[in-house]
Amino acid sequence: MEDILVIVLMWFIFYNSSRYVTVFLKG
Repeated sequence: MEDILVIVLMWFIFYNSSRYVTVFLKG
């Protein structure tokens, strides 16, 4: 259970960071 939580957390951070980078580059 904890492993899944860590994976989801890492994916969430990676998804948000990649989205912010895309917005930053377009801006």
